[in-house]
Amino acid sequence: MRRPVLWRSFVLLTGVTGLSWTMPPAALAETIGLDQGYVMIADDQWTFRFAIGNARFSAMTLPPLGGFIGSGFDIGCAALACVPGQHLDMNNSSDGTVPYGTGDVYYHGVAYSDLAFAGRWQFRSRGADAPSDGSPTWTPKAPFAFSGTLTGSTRGLNARDVFSIMVHGDGIAHADLRLGEFGYEFAPGGTFTYKFNAAPATPEPASLLLIATGAAVLWRRMRHP
Repeated sequence: MRRPVLWRSFVLLTGVTGLSWTMPPAALAETIGLDQGYVMIADDQWTFRFAIGNARFSAMTLPPLGGFIGSGFDIGCAALACVPGQHLDMNNSSDGTVPYGTGDVYYHGVAYSDLAFAGRWQFRSRGADAPSDGSPTWTPKAPFAFSGTLTGSTRGLNARDVFSIMVHGDGIAHADLRLGEFGYEFAPGGTFTYKFNAAPATPEPASLLLIATGAAVLWRRMRHP
């Protein structure tokens, strides 16, 4: 059962935008450029989550969150420890279409909850080399380019696709590492994150509200399980 704060946020969202909760037929595939949000692997039982979108579209995973194993993602040498001078590979590509958890979506003026996500994603990045000067912390950063697909489907016996889109974007990949006994390893609470570049135009409040609410709920649930 969803907690009251999430329900209130969706009531507010529909009140602001005057949306209908009626589910229309699945939209034809279209291409959407992402300029908000992130895709993240977090060092809290290696959970995988995302909150992505633009001014008129947003999709985000909500608890319970799954691990990144099976998502096609890899965190390179950071999985154990990157020795000084070692290259951290920030390329990632799913092996075909894979599940990406469940969550909520705002798309074509309609808000949907509890959809199952699946997609085929590819991140291209030059990565970064671990410092050789003994720095106690390391936050590697490198630009990335992203492309792929995303499908959202209802769950249950009568499951159906609500939308299926092509997505693309770019931004900065980064990780939070510290120097340990064997090299640079994840700092407590660290992340391996692809953060999308913001668009120059001001996004619409409804889309930002959905992403911001999801991020707040995720943080609260992870801090107080």
